[in-house]
Amino acid sequence: MEVLIQNRWGEIIYFCEDLSPRTGKPSSCIWDGKVNGKKVINGSYFIQIRYGVKDQGEILTERGVILVLE
Repeated sequence: MEVLIQNRWGEIIYFCEDLSPRTGKPSSCIWDGKVNGKKVINGSYFIQIRYGVKDQGEILTERGVILVLE
């Protein structure tokens, strides 16, 4: 599984690859809302999650937007 988060200018601000995700267990890819130790500004961020379906041998991609508010 891969998680990628970009800012409004398309810069990658977070990337994580969880090589052994398990059903029913939290992923190791958890974004804390920070970049280089500093909280990001309020706003919308693009998120892309890629994951494999074990039994089907298929890679799926989910895309969306997350809204950061403090």
